[in-house]
Amino acid sequence: MSCKRKPRVVVLILALLVGFLCPVSASATVEGPGFASPRDALTAYIEGLQQGDLGQMMGAFAVETYVERYDLVARIEGMNSYMSRFPIRLPNASPLVKNLNIEWRRSYIANEILEQFFSFHWEDETIMYSSIGPFPHEIYGEIPDFVHLLHESMEPAALQSMELFAFIEPGLLDERYNEEHSQRMIERGRRAAGADELESVAAFFMVGSDVYLLTADAIRYGERWYLESLCGTIGFMMGMSPFGGGILSLTK
Repeated sequence: MSCKRKPRVVVLILALLVGFLCPVSASATVEGPGFASPRDALTAYIEGLQQGDLGQMMGAFAVETYVERYDLVARIEGMNSYMSRFPIRLPNASPLVKNLNIEWRRSYIANEILEQFFSFHWEDETIMYSSIGPFPHEIYGEIPDFVHLLHESMEPAALQSMELFAFIEPGLLDERYNEEHSQRMIERGRRAAGADELESVAAFFMVGSDVYLLTADAIRYGERWYLESLCGTIGFMMGMSPFGGGILSLTK
């Protein structure tokens, strides 16, 4: 009797092992289904920021499609260098490398979001990030007190009152955006991303009585738009801090 049951037990064990080693969630993607326009992509990101939903924020960016379409040759040609800060550093030479590229792309985006979150809550982020000397006790006091202050400053509740109230064309923020040399730079970025189109997108939002500007680059693959990066072409053109995550306070 027990011998007859063994095959069924073995099948059950194998099924459980397959489910454990290959969970259904493994097929899930970081990027969402895409958006109808750059503004829709940025709106989804801002809503995720407001709700403290990292998954929604990450889902507004191209990740898997970005890795599949990325043109490393175009990036190196456009920069005339090979840099460790590239969004994608290696061609997809194998499934392992492709998965590593996806993880690198995801961590690259997460770092941008972290920098934005930090700069939103801590106005002196440039001082902290750029300092290569000893810890500035004269500014922040004792280190435990500084870490406690960091902890208190990172309270996300303030973002729940965020209100997106207007988009603005990048060329109105800086007229150089529409000039030929800027468009050439945008075209280089488009080619590197393997995208059908790339453009900057910018929006004003309020937190209480404070007004902020948020900028990013968006890319189109087929009919779907995603965010490519925070800050983006227009942000860099306006002189935004590379550590600011594309956010600029207009009232502080």
